[in-house]
Amino acid sequence: MQACNPVQDFRRAVYHSGAVTEPFHSRTCQPLPRLNLIATVSRSVIVLATLGGSLRGQTSSSADAPGVGFRIVRTSKLDGPIAMWYPAQQSRRAPAMTVDDYLRAGADTHRLAAIRSDFLVGIARSYAGARGVAVEGPTVPPLPDSVARALLDFHGRAARGAKPLAGRFPTVIFTIPLGSTGAANVNLIAEDFASRGYVVVSGPPVTAAPGTSFTDYLRMIRANVAALYDATIREPNVDRSRVVALDPTGAVALWLEGERKRWRGIIAFDEQPFEPEIRDAIAAAAGSISTSVLYVPLADPAPNGALLAQLTRVDRVDAVIPGARHGLLSAYTAHFKQQLGQPVPPEYAEAMRRMREFLSRIRSP
Repeated sequence: MQACNPVQDFRRAVYHSGAVTEPFHSRTCQPLPRLNLIATVSRSVIVLATLGGSLRGQTSSSADAPGVGFRIVRTSKLDGPIAMWYPAQQSRRAPAMTVDDYLRAGADTHRLAAIRSDFLVGIARSYAGARGVAVEGPTVPPLPDSVARALLDFHGRAARGAKPLAGRFPTVIFTIPLGSTGAANVNLIAEDFASRGYVVVSGPPVTAAPGTSFTDYLRMIRANVAALYDATIREPNVDRSRVVALDPTGAVALWLEGERKRWRGIIAFDEQPFEPEIRDAIAAAAGSISTSVLYVPLADPAPNGALLAQLTRVDRVDAVIPGARHGLLSAYTAHFKQQLGQPVPPEYAEAMRRMREFLSRIRSP
């Protein structure tokens, strides 16, 4: 069988007159062996390692901070794997996960090439955005081979299957996976939170058939998150009384909280007005929603600020961060900014600071 080349697969998948085409599916090739970049260390790897350092900036000393473990959890209620990061015993013997390891995690072999391609499409756009190149519509901008290869081979800090620390830990659930795989798209932030003593969970993406309305799509996400929550709180290292939703829209977590108590806290990024069905459901349950919310409006005026003001039992902390977008949760734009000799975007650094502070409050008794 022929070995897979993730970069070639990417090019075959997304370049056709400059537009995205159907993903390239390979049922015959085997995963490409890990690239050996020791002799030809790419600047990309050096810079991403620097970014990892900035993510660790406020972590306690290495002697005190927990290690980070990673594993896949499965449930019959979800159509795909659950990615879970957790505080683990430190070990220098266990190899750290690479970005490509995250892409492979839980994927069927025949889907791996398509998953890689989808991921690299987003990376190409992040790379272009960091360089100030406007990207519109389905066009996929150029992504240098050296950048793609170095990124796929970059080692983070999580070790797959590492022995978990004893006890139950506060938990962060990504309500909406970012990109084709929540694991690879949020691994930098997930590893950062796990190294601070949190379990972090991201479920499989929701796939909607062509023609599905946006409201119906959100109903599918809502059902997915409910199943993800139920599966997560059954895990032995999860403190079910301290579960936080990290919601790139804010809508789904509040919608579910209006149904019944789930979240100790919600990190809500607010970019566009909620759909009428969701807005009406949240308004009807306003008197019963009692939780803490880190509210990050991504527009001025805040799209759903008036609705949030109706939640009188919510302990709300507003975080107005100029320039913030929920795409910053992937952290890769910040990486490419540093690669180009630019500082980490201030909106990214501020968002990380505010999320860490909020989680620390949730963690307190």
